[in-house]
Amino acid sequence: AEEQVIVRREVVRQLATGWKDEPEILPMLKQLVQSDYNWQVRREVVRQLATGWKDEPEILPMLKQLAHSDDNSNVREEAVKQLATGWKDEPEILPMLKQLVQSDDHWQVRFEVVRQIVRGWKLHPETLPMLQECVKLNVNWDVRALAVEQIARGWKHHPETLPLLKQLAHSDNNWQVRFEAVRQIFRGWKHHPETLPLFKQLVQSDNDRFVRAVAVQQIATGWKHYPEILPLLKQWIQLNSNWDVRIVAVQQIVIGWKRHPETLPLLKQLVQSDDDWQVRVGAVEQIVIGWKHCPETLPLLKQLAQSDDDWQVRSEALDQIAKGWKRHPETLPLLHECATNDPFENHLDVEENLRLALEFVRFNLLSNYDYNDSLYEFIREVEDHDSFESKNYDELNEFNPRQIALEAIVKHYPDHPQTLPLLQDRAENDPDEQLREWAKKKLQELEN
Repeated sequence: AEEQVIVRREVVRQLATGWKDEPEILPMLKQLVQSDYNWQVRREVVRQLATGWKDEPEILPMLKQLAHSDDNSNVREEAVKQLATGWKDEPEILPMLKQLVQSDDHWQVRFEVVRQIVRGWKLHPETLPMLQECVKLNVNWDVRALAVEQIARGWKHHPETLPLLKQLAHSDNNWQVRFEAVRQIFRGWKHHPETLPLFKQLVQSDNDRFVRAVAVQQIATGWKHYPEILPLLKQWIQLNSNWDVRIVAVQQIVIGWKRHPETLPLLKQLVQSDDDWQVRVGAVEQIVIGWKHCPETLPLLKQLAQSDDDWQVRSEALDQIAKGWKRHPETLPLLHECATNDPFENHLDVEENLRLALEFVRFNLLSNYDYNDSLYEFIREVEDHDSFESKNYDELNEFNPRQIALEAIVKHYPDHPQTLPLLQDRAENDPDEQLREWAKKKLQELEN
């Protein structure tokens, strides 16, 4: 189906460019843009109409209608782009774009509208006030965050810009807006004397994990050579009450001070004795990233996989062993033992399952997100995360250490003579019903 779409899209492009003067081409394109079932074809038609028939009187009204009402956000986004670039001097375009910022229901379209307004009308006297109004009043956090970015980049030297960003970083109700304000302050005003104290305060007092995390990361990277930064990160690891601050501090110490003689001992201490499982899992991950070839790493992971009290830590250790040491002779026996004997019990209710699953996802998102990514990537990450949150996720078995061990065996050792018997045993005898069902399903796949 995807190949067919690519072919149809190319046919549209060839017809529109190679046979532009044939009388039937324009009516055909107009029909396709209104009624074709595939959004990629409709988007290509929008491009071709806007570039090849710009002077036809019906094209502008048609694109305006598509920008407002096509049922696919990608088509609306393309119509916005073509209108803003091809009909910039038409008096109705800027008011229409300002309306779409408020009314379109998809972040991608709103994002494109703001970008086009700034790109095409930056010197217009209403543009900065409009962005400031978006920051304060728009109901969509993505528009507000994008307006923050555009103000910081386009009007850096305006006397109201830094005070606005500081106010947003301190007190905006929306964490995504605070997050973006922090990023922009770091990018544009890193050397301002109030920036480092502001970030330190946010680490201690902001009520959102992402904002605290970006503040820690910016402090560790932007002021790395200040003598107080490494002790400050260690202090946060030991004393901060938020596990996310502690994890990001661990990550930043490994990134910036990996060769410091106290770094690996600190990680080992956290893995073995920290009270927060999230910090312990994060420390396990950092040890594998930085010291995979250290002779003590695999024995430490095996000990955690077999005997740690937290199933989350056992799961992480098993996962790291399966990924990094699959050819080691001790790995398959260890996975076999854990798949059979790990004491994990799925005795939690659905609501608690959901909370733990979301905490895991949020933790992984937090740990792996590059805070220097574009705002577009950040918005997409958050949208993906929020769509996960909105699902009725009521299974914990993907975090079950027995299942992690089984999955690794099926993936890396499918032809081993013990694999099918082990799956059959788990399908019949595992105490967890969800894992039994999963094992039955895998058995059918392997047998087919």
